[in-house]
Amino acid sequence: MPFKKLLLLLLIFTAFGASPSQAQTKKKAGTPKTVSAKKSKPRKTKSVSVDDGEYYNGHKIYTGPRGGRYYINHNGNKTYI
Repeated sequence: MPFKKLLLLLLIFTAFGASPSQAQTKKKAGTPKTVSAKKSKPRKTKSVSVDDGEYYNGHKIYTGPRGGRYYINHNGNKTYI
């Protein structure tokens, strides 16, 4: 008789996934860890004044390798002039 009860309990635990080996591998549902933002070094940027080079409608004009003149639009694409 005790063997039948033990077998029944074992069957119930395995059916619902409550075996001790699975209980140890499940993650605990709790508050997530807060990760602090990585401190980055300040970027060294070259300040560009309006007097440096030519501008067209507020955009700096570049010259391509074959002599074409263009500027970079707000989408990041080249616009030839």
